[in-house]
Amino acid sequence: MLENKIKTIIVDDEQLARTRIKNLLDEHQEFKLDGEAASGEEALKLIYKHKPDCIFLDISLPGIDGFSIIEKNESEKQPIIIVVSGSEDHALKAFEYYAFDYLLKPYKDKRFEKTVNKIIDQFYRNNTSPVERPQLRTTHAKNDKTANNLIPIKNSGKIQFIDINDIHFVEASGYYIEINLAEKKHLLRQSMGRIIKRLDSEKFIRVHRSAIVNLQFMQEIVRMVNKEYGIKMKNGRVFKVSKSYKKELFEKLNL
Repeated sequence: MLENKIKTIIVDDEQLARTRIKNLLDEHQEFKLDGEAASGEEALKLIYKHKPDCIFLDISLPGIDGFSIIEKNESEKQPIIIVVSGSEDHALKAFEYYAFDYLLKPYKDKRFEKTVNKIIDQFYRNNTSPVERPQLRTTHAKNDKTANNLIPIKNSGKIQFIDINDIHFVEASGYYIEINLAEKKHLLRQSMGRIIKRLDSEKFIRVHRSAIVNLQFMQEIVRMVNKEYGIKMKNGRVFKVSKSYKKELFEKLNL
């Protein structure tokens, strides 16, 4: 029996829509349904109580809408969000909120199955060791450009997508964050706390309240004044490691 199951909640104001998702999930032992909600208020209570790994989320809800639910979720770990909507109008905004997938009603069972396989692969890759993982139904390359690996950036009326793996470091800049690539940088109106939840914890680490670095582009750790340390990136940029993040960094690097 599979012990480490994907804790899931379903949020939709239509009973038939919730029942269909529930019936389709019943065919997969990897999922554990922790509850259903017909409104935004009910959804927030379930999220607070169960801290789900996955949420099937309708956008058009009475009271608090789906996007507001995502914003109000203060869990340290960002759940996998599957937006389920009867309209294409929310698709671009869903990407901005880092939806893992977008199911357009009415969807076919085969389309739902594809989404489920992606969820299973993503969840067990991030939450278990290779030995503990069940036999996954689908295999994706580590740098596969799925929606979950892309960050949307609004630029001149268009939405440009950045591959997370191409990010060298992220810096706080007032009410914005500055995402730095090899030769470009992009401003995004978002908090450091929220973006760190979106990044791969195996590659990215926060070294200061205003800096997150991709360890793949780290060159060395250097000693600074007052017995402090800094991380030197391959492009020559140096970031001071604050005391509050030093322990986590050294543990990750086995130092």
